[in-house]
Amino acid sequence: MKHSAKSKAPYWILAFSVLCAVLVILFFYFISSEKSQQSEQVGEEKIPESKTSQLPSFTIKTIDGKTITKNDIYGKVVFLNFFATWCPPCKAETPGIVALYNKYSSRGLIVLGISVDQENPTERVKDFVQAYRINYPVAIADREIVRLFGDIRSIPTSFLIDKNGRIRKRLVGYQDESTLERLIQHLLEEKEEPQVQI
Repeated sequence: MKHSAKSKAPYWILAFSVLCAVLVILFFYFISSEKSQQSEQVGEEKIPESKTSQLPSFTIKTIDGKTITKNDIYGKVVFLNFFATWCPPCKAETPGIVALYNKYSSRGLIVLGISVDQENPTERVKDFVQAYRINYPVAIADREIVRLFGDIRSIPTSFLIDKNGRIRKRLVGYQDESTLERLIQHLLEEKEEPQVQI
């Protein structure tokens, strides 16, 4: 009987080792899967050709009382940024956006910030603009503008629009300054296609 008990011991050790190995593999698989899902939710969102559409016609009023329409920004490279004053990633990327506007506005870059704040939006947005020294136009979103741009569900969400009024990129989540600069430079270097007279 003693010999039998000793012979069974290695099997228990082996079974325990296999179980531990399986648990470790499952653990790392879960972590990897979770990170993969997060990376898909945040970053540069690829747009199918069928959805790379023209910028929709819109009218929006900035917090300074200026009205901006699609026609006002046509022929320029436009960075359209939906944000909220309480959103940490929005706060983190704003200084970079300001720096890029200062650097490239003379070359035709237009930046338009659109706040989705709902509680005391005007006061909050004005404080945000002052705190981050924002010198590009900022407006407060209404339901129509949100609908026109595909029902914004995550913030920040930004759109890069080329000189021909086409939405070229939809960017979801925080974007670092170097990534935005690369994309903006690419669009600034493109030539505007001549408009067809009808």
